[in-house]
Amino acid sequence: MNALAGLARPISGLSLASTCLLVMGGCGSTPPPATDVPQPTIVAVPAEETGELVATEPAAPEPQGAPTGYVELEVGGVIAAPGGHAVVLVHDKREIVLPIFIGGTEALSINLRHNKRRYARPLTHDLLDTIMEKLGGELVHIQIDAIRDETYLGAVFVRQGSEIIEVDARPSDAIALAIGNRVPIYVAEDVIKKAGVKKDDLMPGRPGLVPDPGPQPI
Repeated sequence: MNALAGLARPISGLSLASTCLLVMGGCGSTPPPATDVPQPTIVAVPAEETGELVATEPAAPEPQGAPTGYVELEVGGVIAAPGGHAVVLVHDKREIVLPIFIGGTEALSINLRHNKRRYARPLTHDLLDTIMEKLGGELVHIQIDAIRDETYLGAVFVRQGSEIIEVDARPSDAIALAIGNRVPIYVAEDVIKKAGVKKDDLMPGRPGLVPDPGPQPI
């Protein structure tokens, strides 16, 4: 049975949420706070129009490493596959790789970004990057969480202010965004066990990459 058989194409979406303003006040003298009660950190920033100082919550903290049950993989390349293409996720210390079938549009975008090349005009994932930035969002990492009914399920994690928002996404789109924003790709161990194949079985010798589309260099 072909190592890539049974892998299908997932679905995606994108949204952003706003942060909340926290203002604390009081009058008269007050005793110092109890040491066992955590106090919120307030950062004063100048208001754009009035010049006054307003209180705002600090940005969400950077995630530390892969979540429990996940491993960080990298894009090894885009290869020819029966009926189309597949993006191959690899780990430098593992002989098992994860091939994911992708459409032609995603194959082009991932291959371009992986090789640090682009067209003069923005493609779909370039547009998504710009929209996310203009709306105050920042991609933190992406995940590939499960395989259900022969379909990969994934998500992108976007920071906006003090929030980190999880958004359902096709892994192919999520991978393209991850490459362009240089953020980690975390894959559930269960997914690797179900769909991972030996590197030599999938790519004997050197993998055949998708033909270079010939865009202008970045």
